[in-house]
Amino acid sequence: MSSNNYPSLQRISILIDFCLDRFISKKEMIKFLEENGHAISSRTLNRDFEFLKSMDYEFIRDSTSKKIKISDQYIERNSLFNRFRELKALEEMKIKFDVEYQTYVIDSESKSKGLGNIKNIFKAIDHKRIIAFKHTKRTGLTENRILAPMQLKVSDHIWYIIGYDTQKKELRIFGLDRISDLEEKERFDPKQLPSSFIANLKLQHYLLGVTFPFKGNKIETIILQVSTLYMNIWKSHPIHHSQKILEENLDGSYKVSLMLIPNIDLVKLIISSLGEIKLLSPLNLNPMLQEYYKKIKI
Repeated sequence: MSSNNYPSLQRISILIDFCLDRFISKKEMIKFLEENGHAISSRTLNRDFEFLKSMDYEFIRDSTSKKIKISDQYIERNSLFNRFRELKALEEMKIKFDVEYQTYVIDSESKSKGLGNIKNIFKAIDHKRIIAFKHTKRTGLTENRILAPMQLKVSDHIWYIIGYDTQKKELRIFGLDRISDLEEKERFDPKQLPSSFIANLKLQHYLLGVTFPFKGNKIETIILQVSTLYMNIWKSHPIHHSQKILEENLDGSYKVSLMLIPNIDLVKLIISSLGEIKLLSPLNLNPMLQEYYKKIKI
């Protein structure tokens, strides 16, 4: 996507909601956006179209009326952009119905804190800019950090920024809910980053959560037996992009494969399922499962 005139994610979301699965003229789109606080030109609207195309949204044109319909048939439902839209909508709903939400909703899961930084982080990644921010540790201690941002990741409802820490000289991951006072700094050249960092960055695609891998960094085929209860959830919300159903067992459970680098998040997933998820292979992970289970019992 272009690094110039970076699109407003809020404007993009409004545009999707207005045009999804119905034909609308460009003039009507521009008017609607203006009425909702986003006055833009036809040229900017075209750039928004290109952004959405890069996110796999499809544009269908009616030759007679010359109107356009946006379709989300081919998009990845679990993409970061869509998760951002869902959380942003939740955040706005909480604000609009604050009293009602606090009174009637039991909410211990949705974590929208830090979402305000996402647009600036997207922009910094796109522009290849160093970012500086304050990071608050779990102990309450706040420190200044400097990062060359490369990727965003969502784990357990929390958004994380992954990048090259220019002070520590290695890959670091920070939760957006613990970041404040974010600022863009000078440009950086990704080609100048250490090859060891680039290699570790690529491995993030094969890790559950944000904990670092066990020694070896080896991508393995993880075979799990998953109960019907869990599989009903995994079918609509895959836990990883490599998730594949191999077969359905006679007892209603499923054999599922994942291409992962084993880490503590994988171990926690299996242990916390209370028997609903069983490790079939590789068996060399069993000692780690047993060790972690002992710690939980203690």
